[in-house]
Amino acid sequence: MDKKDLFVAEDEDVSESPALDEYQDTNDVPMDEEEDDPVISTMPILHGSLPHRSSQSLHVLQYANRPKSRPFDQEPLKSSIKMGTKVLEVKVPMDTNKFYDEGRAEELGSRVTTSNLNGVLTGTDGGLYVGHIIERDGDLQMVLVPVDSTAQLKPSFKYIDDLESARTAHTRQEVNTSEPAKQNAVHVLQTAAKASNQLSSEGHVGGLGSCLKHVKKFDEEPWNRLSWRCTDDSSAQRLSEHLKAPSREVIETSTTFDEFA
Repeated sequence: MDKKDLFVAEDEDVSESPALDEYQDTNDVPMDEEEDDPVISTMPILHGSLPHRSSQSLHVLQYANRPKSRPFDQEPLKSSIKMGTKVLEVKVPMDTNKFYDEGRAEELGSRVTTSNLNGVLTGTDGGLYVGHIIERDGDLQMVLVPVDSTAQLKPSFKYIDDLESARTAHTRQEVNTSEPAKQNAVHVLQTAAKASNQLSSEGHVGGLGSCLKHVKKFDEEPWNRLSWRCTDDSSAQRLSEHLKAPSREVIETSTTFDEFA
């Protein structure tokens, strides 16, 4: 192909370009021949809901370091939440017979038997559902239930930091350095306030002072204990059966076909 065939003038008809004709000849394939994954069956979609929507909510928890082959469906776990900051914590029993450092536990002065998983609940703002395919009267149906929020739980090693802080505080107390520590604390607070004012004056919203407020709010907010139910619990089974039996009422839509274009 000659280099001049790659470009056309503004007043020239593009359809006469040889390059365009060559492209259309090699790619003009009927859609039916390209279809290698045909639709073999269809099923109706039903909308489900929680039995008491005003007092119940549905959240999806993702365990980044937990394989699907090891679900938490039969393990009694402990869970807590801070409603203000939307932080969720789940304590998982730790298998001390595998990969457990007894020497490190003795060094820290405490035997840790649970692993903490933390995550922040992020609202979905609607439009996110969990789907469940069920068989009823010999036909397959998909039930969709709206999700309120999601959270990705990751391991937290705060207990190690707490043990280290307690040991450091005990050492300082033995050395009797309380007075210089007070002076250093005042100096740190003054430096933080000065940096916050400087950031605000430069146009940065919040700054260091806003971060300190969020940390202070998180530390002061108490944990609210949640009850964890396994899949074989009677209340969990009743809730599961309710989600599998959605209402068959027809939902009238006000969206027109032109709005999808």
